[in-house]
Amino acid sequence: MARKFTRKTPRDAQAAPALREVDRLPTRAVWSEEDEVWIERVRAIAPLIEQHRDEIESTRSIAGPVAEAMRDAGFARIMVPTTAGGAGASLVAGTRVCEELGRLEGSVGWIAQVTSGHGRLADCMTAEAATDVFEGGSGVVAGSVQPTGMAKPVDGGYRLSGRWAFASGFAMADYLVTAAKVEGTPKDRPPQVALLVRPDDVELLDTWHTTGLAGTGSHDFVVDDLFVPEAFTFPANDVWRVLDGDGVEFGRPFGEYGPPLMAAVALGIGQRALDEFRELVARKAAKPDPHWSAKLPLAYAALGSATMTVQAARLFLYENAHELAELGPGDPDVSLQARASCRWVIDRMLATVDEIYELAGSTAIYATSKLERCFRDVQMVSHHALVSIVAYGEAGEATAASVDESPS
Repeated sequence: MARKFTRKTPRDAQAAPALREVDRLPTRAVWSEEDEVWIERVRAIAPLIEQHRDEIESTRSIAGPVAEAMRDAGFARIMVPTTAGGAGASLVAGTRVCEELGRLEGSVGWIAQVTSGHGRLADCMTAEAATDVFEGGSGVVAGSVQPTGMAKPVDGGYRLSGRWAFASGFAMADYLVTAAKVEGTPKDRPPQVALLVRPDDVELLDTWHTTGLAGTGSHDFVVDDLFVPEAFTFPANDVWRVLDGDGVEFGRPFGEYGPPLMAAVALGIGQRALDEFRELVARKAAKPDPHWSAKLPLAYAALGSATMTVQAARLFLYENAHELAELGPGDPDVSLQARASCRWVIDRMLATVDEIYELAGSTAIYATSKLERCFRDVQMVSHHALVSIVAYGEAGEATAASVDESPS
């Protein structure tokens, strides 16, 4: 008798294995046991972050227990050189922390990337400033290195005035980094200078009313004729240059290590959105209404496609992070590669979250939906200048310029 084939699965058949978890995919083996402690610290405070997610959103600030837990965990010092009192961990470790925290809560991940990224400014600081910031305190530095202020040279330092945007993490910061044009630009002074100031010495303006990442508290702040000692300043352009010399442990420009940290936050948000969508599809499949019954095949396809996209983006991000982590002082600047590659990762997360948000239907449009917050938060990451879509054009121009146009 011929065997009859049906679409039903025999009862004794084993279920097909699930797709591998995104964060269980292997990356190149430079992840050390020493680095693993940082992920353990993230997991230790995960319940606290989950408990305060709505408060972080509504107050537009990471303060209170979560701020203290992040300070105590030492995330801001993760990539600070050991000579300055930091952990001296790699860019890969910093990227992993930002990814994991971004998956828990986008705003927390963003604060982590800002403060851990600013930790690498230790290579630019004087020994006195680095010691005070990273050994004398928790090492949390907020602020902006955009030169939107003016610094007047005076004996022993500068008189600083100006206004800066994006004081992400202000509520938990020991210092703010600012940047300013030097008035008159005397020959013995740099044309632009970065200056470290205390939060108590600035006026915070309530300007952070945005689409997403509300909890970062990235308000504007103002300084008026504040004296900043010379020891707490450094040439602003050092932030963008490859540094070398005595006392420089990393010496890499902000344009290299900033983008992977930002892309990691987007990746974490994308993973959280994928988690929420997976649970939603499972619930709807168990008790489908007519509308969901019609679009379940689309939802399943989107779920599979999104999982593969997040996996691919994650592997690509860490491949680049590994390469960047292996560079030392004096190696060529590869900031353009970092910015373009990380913009690609962010674009994948934008498209993925947008697709699953659409397929989630009316369930996702309420502010109580975790998927809705992911949708808003991931949009914000792409608007940072370091991972602007402009990077694609610059990368294309550089690629075209490298072509040998000599006749064959």
